[in-house]
Amino acid sequence: MINSKATSRDPSWRRFISVGVTGASSGIGAALARALAAPGVHLNLAGRDTARLQAVAEACRGAGATVDTDLFDVRDAHQAADWIKAADARRPLDLVIACAGITGGRKADGRDETADEALEVVRVNLLGAMHVVLPAVEAMTPRHAGHLVVVSSLSALRGMPQSPAYCGAKAGLTIWAEGLRATLRSRGLRLTVASPGFVRSPMSDQVISAKPFMIDAETAARRILTAAAKGRPRVVFPWLLLLSLKFLQLLPATWGDEALRRTPGHIAPR
Repeated sequence: MINSKATSRDPSWRRFISVGVTGASSGIGAALARALAAPGVHLNLAGRDTARLQAVAEACRGAGATVDTDLFDVRDAHQAADWIKAADARRPLDLVIACAGITGGRKADGRDETADEALEVVRVNLLGAMHVVLPAVEAMTPRHAGHLVVVSSLSALRGMPQSPAYCGAKAGLTIWAEGLRATLRSRGLRLTVASPGFVRSPMSDQVISAKPFMIDAETAARRILTAAAKGRPRVVFPWLLLLSLKFLQLLPATWGDEALRRTPGHIAPR
């Protein structure tokens, strides 16, 4: 049975009828796909877990959408560009959501992430999003119409010692997307940067730490899509966590570093 809360479609989203979503096999990406699914909508869903992606696709078909699924790695720029081109050829894309991401950071035994692990986080969370967004911009520009959503994170506001690469990748993604957004308006394109806090998902389940103000993926998806439908340049939530991080930024750097150093947190072993 499909959860009606997860799949209820806000009327303001109805203009999105041809959509591409990366990271659609779980978490926010899956919730976004289910929320958008409706008769007359075509979804292009990408992920790396075959079983989970197919389950999401079936739920979306059950809500009346037509769906194409693709398995590819967003770290590969050529695969990402080919996916955008193929999806746009099937039906011109009016919304592309870059949502694929991985977590990283300190391990349960106290080891910090290795150089290879840190670079992998940046390749997926920053470069992977760029690999999807840039060809989407190229496809949409001749039509002077289209909307892009980049799913970043509130962790972009402050580097955390438990996960410096993740915070850095999301900070880079936010700043890059906001710079790009300013250039896209003259082309008739819109871009929304979504910066959620803790969202219940398989990825967040890997992080063993306090997760204040956590929300479910369906709520996050609705907030992101509502912001996109209204043409908002940013959507940030929850506000209480945002204010907490803003306060942390106001502290002297050494005070903030010490407070964060004392905060427990690690990645659970798989």
